Amino acid sequence: SSSAAAAPPSEARRRAKLVKCALLAIAWFTLSTGLAVFNKALFGQRKGGFPAPLLLTACQFAMQYALASAIVHRAFGGALRPKREVPAEVYWRRVAPVGAAMGMDIALSNLSLVFVTVSFYTLVKTSSIIFLLLFAFALKLEPVSFRLMGVAALLTGGQALTVDGETRFDARGCALVVAAAACSGLRWTLSQIVLQGKEPGGGGGGAGDNKNTN
Repeated sequence: SSSAAAAPPSEARRRAKLVKCALLAIAWFTLSTGLAVFNKALFGQRKGGFPAPLLLTACQFAMQYALASAIVHRAFGGALRPKREVPAEVYWRRVAPVGAAMGMDIALSNLSLVFVTVSFYTLVKTSSIIFLLLFAFALKLEPVSFRLMGVAALLTGGQALTVDGETRFDARGCALVVAAAACSGLRWTLSQIVLQGKEPGGGGGGAGDNKNTN
C-alpha cells in the first residue's frame, strides 16, 4: 500500500518533467526560428545586407554571455550557480571545444544567410541530425543502429519536404550551411559529453565527474 501511495507523486513528477521539456523545446524552436528570420532580414542581399555579419555575430554572443551571466548569478536567488568550482583544465579540455563548435555553427549560419533564403537554410541545416548521429557513432556515445539512422533520415526528409519548391540554390551558401550543420552536430555531441559526464567510448569522467571538480 505504501508503494501504491508513492506512485502518484512519482507519476506527477514524471509528467511535470515531460511538460517542462516540451515547453523548453517549443521555446527553443520558436526563438531559433525567429532569430533566423531576423538575421536573414538583416544580412540578406535583397535589403542591402549588413556589411559585417561576423561582427554582428560577435555582438550577439556578447549579449548572450551578459544575459546568461545575469540569469545564473542574479536570478532565482543564485540557485543556478555552480555547486562546485570546475578547474581551468576541465574548461579548456571539455567546455572550450563546445564553445568553439557553437561559435562556428552560429557564425557560419549567419554568413550563409547572406547568400541563401531562410527556407533553403532550414532545408540544409536539418542535415545536422545526420552529422550528430555520425559524431555520436564515431565517439561511441551511441551504438550503431539502423533504427536511429532511419529515424534521422525520416526527420530530415520530412523537414525537407516542407520547403520543397521554395529554394534557390547558391553553392557558396549551401557549403556554408553544410559546414554549420556539421559544427552543430559536433556541438551537441560534445555538449552531451560535458553535461552527462560521458567519456568517448562509454566511460565516465566528464566535466561533472567528482574527480575533476572541487
